[in-house]
Amino acid sequence: MKPLVSTLWGSYEKIFKQYLKRLETKQYRSMKRSPSSLRKARTRTLIQLGGLVEKSGILPYLDINMGDDFQLQEDLKENIDILLGSLVDIKQSLEHDPAYKKLALKKGLVAWIQES
Repeated sequence: MKPLVSTLWGSYEKIFKQYLKRLETKQYRSMKRSPSSLRKARTRTLIQLGGLVEKSGILPYLDINMGDDFQLQEDLKENIDILLGSLVDIKQSLEHDPAYKKLALKKGLVAWIQES
């Protein structure tokens, strides 16, 4: 007859190994995303970001209308450069000024409330 400690350890060891195997399988599945699913996720994110840019209300100030094609409409180039420059400024402010992040958070929350 096996001692009680080794019997219990054997049970726990088996359960632990099963748990590790399930965890490894789950991690493998999450890492194994197909290129098409990654492309779809990226597209979804880009569409959502475009919606946020529209929601910010900045487009009318840049004479950009929904449906404009930035690649075909040369007259929009300067305005697109202004928008990109503004986004770069935001990035730099977020990197270097912790107070800016708090201010932007408050303004974002107010924008969501005002929409409701």
